[in-house]
Amino acid sequence: MRLREHAVLSSIAATLAVGCGISKPPLFLALETEHFEIYREDGLPPACDATGIIFEDYFRAFEDYLDVELPGGSKIIYNQFNTLSYIAELCNLDPGQGASGCYDPQGDVIASAYPVHPHEIAHAFEHRVGGFGAHPRFFEEGIAAMLGGGEAYDRPDHRVDATLPIEDLVDDQAFVAFYNSPATGGGGALYSTAAGFVRYLIDTYGKDVFLRFYASVKDATNGATVKQRLGAAVGEPFDDILTTWRGSVQPLVDDLSPTIPGCDRPADLTGAAVDTVDPSCEGTRLRFDVPASGRLDLLLNPGGKTPTIQLFSCQRGSVMPERDLSVNGPVRLGLDVPPGAYQMVVTSAPIDVAAALRPVTIDLDGVCDPSSVAAVIGTEDLSEFAFVRRWGSTEKSVAFDVLSQSTGRFNVTSIGGSSPGTTPRRYYFCPNVCVNNPDGQCTSDDFPPHQLPDGSFDNTHRVLGAPVAAGDLIHFATGPRWEQDWGYSVRLSIE
Repeated sequence: MRLREHAVLSSIAATLAVGCGISKPPLFLALETEHFEIYREDGLPPACDATGIIFEDYFRAFEDYLDVELPGGSKIIYNQFNTLSYIAELCNLDPGQGASGCYDPQGDVIASAYPVHPHEIAHAFEHRVGGFGAHPRFFEEGIAAMLGGGEAYDRPDHRVDATLPIEDLVDDQAFVAFYNSPATGGGGALYSTAAGFVRYLIDTYGKDVFLRFYASVKDATNGATVKQRLGAAVGEPFDDILTTWRGSVQPLVDDLSPTIPGCDRPADLTGAAVDTVDPSCEGTRLRFDVPASGRLDLLLNPGGKTPTIQLFSCQRGSVMPERDLSVNGPVRLGLDVPPGAYQMVVTSAPIDVAAALRPVTIDLDGVCDPSSVAAVIGTEDLSEFAFVRRWGSTEKSVAFDVLSQSTGRFNVTSIGGSSPGTTPRRYYFCPNVCVNNPDGQCTSDDFPPHQLPDGSFDNTHRVLGAPVAAGDLIHFATGPRWEQDWGYSVRLSIE
């Protein structure tokens, strides 16, 4: 969010004016880099050099993408606060909106609750397109949300919501009213929709055309003016642009970012060597490559801690439908994704990462490989198998063999731990390897539960909680995906 009114942020030693009755928390200089001064509220942990690298990665990526430059010698002031009520006061926000930060162009100052806030960093660069100054709020937030990522979504399929009244929201007054209205859901879907529309304009008409339009609406606040200048820039009436966009297949909110900072670095993970990722610095990143086959299994060992990981394709977006994977034991994470450069972001605790020499064999739509590599679970070294399939065809079933090394009960969830969530509509528990007809040869669970002829629901679990003995080889299969047609995740363990 960019702070247009009440220029209360000061770049002098990162001191900020006192809000209406809320005292400014004391800050300390945590880190200084080539382009940033990073201050933190007393009581927050100190920053380390790797944090500075992340800030500079965002600086280079956003500066290059928007083709702007900050004046030589100037720095962005980044203030992290732990007092959320002060951020709300400072950013002129209702605390109930979940205030997280804002950018004030006076002094290039950011206030945030986060150690690194890409959305607010992006504002420092979009503000300079066409010269230093403000732009229509809808497009300001659209660019920052597109570049910064991580925006909310309100559609079950996680896609951009094209039903929002963009024809009204390009007017600043209407945008602010929509943002502040509890009935509209506030900034979550609004920001992701704005990001989706900006990305559509860039993909359809070219980035140069969009940036020329954006420069042309410097200080424009009236919706009629914005529509006229967009139409002039692309050579089509605004209403036609909007109609065509709404009639297109909307992308996933997580796939909108056109640039992933840090992806220009060489791969850290090579061969089967173990790489320890220590997030004592916020959001430590690990670069790795997925081979031409599109299959790579990562062996994750948190060493008794509980780190959280996120995976990003350097070309496409967030890999996991749930965005986050909490690792509370040794996990084999299987990826079935397009080949190319990827990045893992680790938070909360250190984790050891290695690439498996051979990935688990994945069977699609009943086509079985009798010489398959099974997923071993239930051991001290590998307690779980998690599998993610992304940007592939919409298969009717996914299957693989599971070798249990302990006795207990079979447990299945999505990556995020929920069920059904982004998990399939049906789980199959098959006693035989290589099953071509799971409906006739396997027991199954339905999600949501299958409705019986008398109107009741069959809530019996035949797969979840099924008894498993050490040494059992199980052929696990799934039915069609549940709700989403774009991402698949499943997580298996013995409880």
